[in-house]
Amino acid sequence: MPKVFLKSKFLKTQKHAVNYLCYLNRQSPLFSGAKEVALKDVLAEIQKSGAICWSHILSLKQEDVQRLEIDRQYMKALLESQKDRMAKAYHISPQNLILYASYHNVGHHPHLHFIMQSKSKSEGYIVRREGQSMSEAGAPSRNALKSILANAIFREDLHDLKVRKSDLREEFQRQMKYLVEIGKANHRVPPDAVEKMTALKQVLQQTQGKKVYGFSPESTKRQTDDLLKILIEQDAVLNGLYQEYRSLHEAMLKQLYIKNPNTLAQKMEEWEKDFFHPKKGMDTGRHNIIIRAAVEQYKKEYHYKTQESAMRSMMYHIGYSLRDDARRLYSCGGYAPQQSKIRAKKIQKQTQVDNIEQIQVGGRR
Repeated sequence: MPKVFLKSKFLKTQKHAVNYLCYLNRQSPLFSGAKEVALKDVLAEIQKSGAICWSHILSLKQEDVQRLEIDRQYMKALLESQKDRMAKAYHISPQNLILYASYHNVGHHPHLHFIMQSKSKSEGYIVRREGQSMSEAGAPSRNALKSILANAIFREDLHDLKVRKSDLREEFQRQMKYLVEIGKANHRVPPDAVEKMTALKQVLQQTQGKKVYGFSPESTKRQTDDLLKILIEQDAVLNGLYQEYRSLHEAMLKQLYIKNPNTLAQKMEEWEKDFFHPKKGMDTGRHNIIIRAAVEQYKKEYHYKTQESAMRSMMYHIGYSLRDDARRLYSCGGYAPQQSKIRAKKIQKQTQVDNIEQIQVGGRR
């Protein structure tokens, strides 16, 4: 599986930048895009600028380097073709970009060192929101840079992925037609599920406090888990969507544990257990759909004529969440662990902060 690693940081002073470039030049001569450069000219330009100097290390797997025949000339052409987009990732006008690099193909660890700076002191900044660390503030620019380089290096591999994504998009559209079937009056609701829902409804009616999965007693969680399992096992539409979702996880994990089938089986067993009985901080969306439906039923807050029609609506939303999660997992191009809801709330809160600072070395803009 192709992989790219990118480490980024800013160099605090011009002296740090000069020393770093001298070190890189001793390892392998510096270049700027397609051009070879003399060290004395590089140092003169860096000292003249005085703007923030960003340092990056792009690492590749040895097998990818050999397969794609990556060498010094390849890296020169790569930076030359992508430098305008790279500049914009760090709020630098392309015509002001200063870019110097050194390629080291050392054993199992081929990597590219490069620095980016602007000729203008007012450019090359990152945006920092209140409460963010410098690492968090730099993540959007860092991730954009990584994406630019990875997409350029692995463009042929990504073409195959895009074809697969197109095929899957058609599959998701077909699944939506199945989901519509759940909403029809003649769609059968598993009798065991109706019985379990009635029992859960009675328990929740007598339970004090917030009616969500995370705050529920362990016994109520088990009832909710069992109901979800019955619905997925006994309803053909939900079972099909679940199997699609499960197979995606297994395919992604195979890329990580292809040499160890025992570990793969163990990881899939853990995933299935967490799917039906999620621990704190894991995805409880489908479980809360069930609990909300049960609460609506005993409070009579729904507009459905029968309990079965209300359950069909609940089943539709569970099916839709499975389809949506599978689509999101596939679109990320790799195995996506269930996101912590605490982390998700923290990110959402940060995006609502209006007090935005643009950070530069030595002060604020």
